[in-house]
Amino acid sequence: MPGAGSRTFQQAVRDGLVARTASGWQRFTPHPGGPCKLRIDVEGTQESETCFIEVVVRSGESWPHGSISVIWNGERVFGLDLDGPAHRNRNGIPIPTPHLQQLDEDGTKDVVPVDVRQEAIDNLETAIRWLARQAGIAWEVEALQNLLF
Repeated sequence: MPGAGSRTFQQAVRDGLVARTASGWQRFTPHPGGPCKLRIDVEGTQESETCFIEVVVRSGESWPHGSISVIWNGERVFGLDLDGPAHRNRNGIPIPTPHLQQLDEDGTKDVVPVDVRQEAIDNLETAIRWLARQAGIAWEVEALQNLLF
């Protein structure tokens, strides 16, 4: 939870957050097919704030799979789950994957379904870009395709 005087994620978005650089993939486990993660740094934060986009996938899985998260000060404020368990929306209704999880400015969590065909999400890069857009983060990352499987 942000400390006194800290901006909320939504305030930071209004001030301007930009995704610019992506680091390479890191394996959680040493064996092939184990989960991997990619971190995309987000600029525009103040000294006491951190923000990044984290992509977690299992190599060798067929599309769509994995999760993409916007992490603000250690908390997942936006997340696109492409596979995995259903999560309950604010009304208690289970929403199967793919779905978007979001944390409103007042701290209320919600989950909404995502139609990947309608949203033209057909690969991992379009999924990452889609989530950044939903979160209000400007996209200036170059050469992301070279880092993707």
